[in-house]
Amino acid sequence: MNRITTFKLYELIKSLKKEEKRSFKLLSKKYDSNKDSSIYLQVFDYLDKQMPLDRKKFKLKFKTTKGLSGIQTYLYQQILKSLRGQQAYKNIDVELIEGLIDLEVLFRKNLLNTTLDKLLELQEIAEKHQRILLLPLIYEWWFKLQNTRLRYDDINDATFDAYEQKYSSIFSAAKEYADCRIQLGRVFFSTNQTFSRRLPTLIQDISDNLASYEPFQKQSVPSEIAAIQLRAYLAAMNRDTVQAAKYHQYLYDYTKQLPIALYNENKRIHYQALAGVIANSTDWETVVLLLNDFNNIKSEDQKHLSSYSRLCIISTQLKGYLSTGLFKESKACIEKIPPDLEYPNQTISIFLKYQFALSHYGNKDYDGALGLLDEILKHKGAAKPTNYSSLLKIVILYEQEKYILLDSYLNNVRRNFNKKEIWFEFDKGFISLMNKLISLPKKEHKQELIDFRIKWHHFLINNSSIQREFLLYFNYLGWLDYQMDKKDFKKVCFWALEDIDAALQETEKA
Repeated sequence: MNRITTFKLYELIKSLKKEEKRSFKLLSKKYDSNKDSSIYLQVFDYLDKQMPLDRKKFKLKFKTTKGLSGIQTYLYQQILKSLRGQQAYKNIDVELIEGLIDLEVLFRKNLLNTTLDKLLELQEIAEKHQRILLLPLIYEWWFKLQNTRLRYDDINDATFDAYEQKYSSIFSAAKEYADCRIQLGRVFFSTNQTFSRRLPTLIQDISDNLASYEPFQKQSVPSEIAAIQLRAYLAAMNRDTVQAAKYHQYLYDYTKQLPIALYNENKRIHYQALAGVIANSTDWETVVLLLNDFNNIKSEDQKHLSSYSRLCIISTQLKGYLSTGLFKESKACIEKIPPDLEYPNQTISIFLKYQFALSHYGNKDYDGALGLLDEILKHKGAAKPTNYSSLLKIVILYEQEKYILLDSYLNNVRRNFNKKEIWFEFDKGFISLMNKLISLPKKEHKQELIDFRIKWHHFLINNSSIQREFLLYFNYLGWLDYQMDKKDFKKVCFWALEDIDAALQETEKA
């Protein structure tokens, strides 16, 4: 092992959980009775207590200790050895790799029968769990053992042909898998800021060159999963929610029917696929059925759901409730969110807070909604959350008839939008409308609202669907109807662009 720096050792020690530290110390005391061994634990304890690392103090503390660099390296190795012995770090791959090391030792000791027994044991495990990247090494060992020592004693034609077929075909299965992983890696690599300008072209090139997908036709489970994951990710990057949902559904169905051993290993992928279907589906009825699967996940399987997957499902569930007027259900959904749930990034946190604000608004809790909107507006985030949050705050202040406060806020919003150059066409029109309304008597508001709605209906009908995207965040057309005629306002946002198109066409016919 290369020389271990103080920082690397400190980093490893700080990553240890409480029970891992205890296990390491017990192991050290059990197997190392040398009086000098206490220096290793002294170094361990000193670094464990430091926050942050101060190299000068560390060197000063152990300035009389000889061979400190070697002590750091040995300590690092012993910590890793302790971790490897813990069940949390045991899996099929570790078992196979350690088994291959054992094979080498047994072979060099010329314990040939034991070597063969061990090899066949590893082969059975690797084939059962479809470890296509380790199986070539295992088949190579079989031929190595037979070619150099056993000379094919007791091997008949059928057995030899079977190994010949396995060894030759495993490389094509591995290539299938590798091709998908490389392409996915290239997409991730190109999302790096330096190369981001390549991304749209790269995604299109990869998509165009992919063979049409035939479900469940790959040579191995890893290859099938990698092929579906690649296509789902490309669809998501292209904002093709229909295709993304379709591939996530393929993955969910495929992993669900795997043999129990492979299913258990792929539970994380299985539940990620469930989240992908729910998040990308354009059909609320389909989502309701899938939410039953989500809500019925066993407590011991909850660990397989990443915080990102869980938040995607929660967000989609909220969108469904908010687009169908189920405001009490949206409130209950929010109340069930664990307080310690981690948000992967600020963008997700802001968007969910916006949905929480919509839920408060739907439940007529205006103060709760305004509190969340103010939290969002304090962040220096993306333009869209700022715009939608500002506009929703304007809506609430108007409904509360706080016209003096609204007048001041409209001026602030206008200055902020001008400064950040984040004006959208609807924003300009809506803020102008509000400025006009608060200067007019209440009885004159209705006609202004009617004129504005007619104007924007025609605009949206005659322009591309991208101009309608703002209705996914708040149903301003429904809100205008509510203000004009006091019609039920249950759809505070739309589920998908297709729903907006249908609503516009229906209004056009009427």
